[in-house]
Amino acid sequence: MATISIFGAQASDDFWLLVQHQPLAVQDSMLPAMRRATENGEAAKRNYAYLFDRFRSNKENCSTGVHSQSVNMDVLFCTRLMT
Repeated sequence: MATISIFGAQASDDFWLLVQHQPLAVQDSMLPAMRRATENGEAAKRNYAYLFDRFRSNKENCSTGVHSQSVNMDVLFCTRLMT
């Protein structure tokens, strides 16, 4: 996990981008670590929300699913799950 305090915000964002485009099993394995990182201020909440939404959409095989990158309401929904 590329944390902000060790690698900086850009590297943390880049890591998220790589994970987001990995197979479903990789996304699933990274969600708990990413959640902990966001809770500790070591990753951006928006990135966790995007990954959560991507994972959920991929898992449900929704070809017409709404992705949080295009709809801010999904970001709010996913971010609220963290609290």
